[in-house]
Amino acid sequence: MGDHTLSRYRHVQLQLMHHLSFSLHRLFNVLPAWEYGLEEPAITKIQCHHTPLAGRRAVQISDLHLDRYLPRHDTVLEQISELKPDWIFVTGDLLNTPVGIPHLFRFLSGLRQVAPVYMTLGNHDHFSGVPLGRFAELADRHKLQLLINQAIFFHGFR
Repeated sequence: MGDHTLSRYRHVQLQLMHHLSFSLHRLFNVLPAWEYGLEEPAITKIQCHHTPLAGRRAVQISDLHLDRYLPRHDTVLEQISELKPDWIFVTGDLLNTPVGIPHLFRFLSGLRQVAPVYMTLGNHDHFSGVPLGRFAELADRHKLQLLINQAIFFHGFR
């Protein structure tokens, strides 16, 4: 196991890039119809041949960057619900700024109505200005599993 801390230079570099990206973020908040690349979510089905998981379904979504709630988010919730997953995994880059907290947890709560939700944070979440404790508090309140340097093992499938 190596040292996973960032050098001071790399930390400053990441902070600078994050702050420079705010101009684009502000532009898209003013002109949401100009968002690029968000036409339809891509669904890739992968068949798992691991015997204990046979017949089970998991959905993995990533890079939500959900700073405001739009009608397309309801469409994504419907599409995920139609897949009838046993678990939903949300893997990082949930939002960009603290303004997105209520919108993000509205979406995640919608996911939780479909199946248990397990989530991790990404670099945008760590640089968003939202304290880790706030993510943990809201995840707990909404009955979401926030994994921070943790693993979960599933035993005794129904």
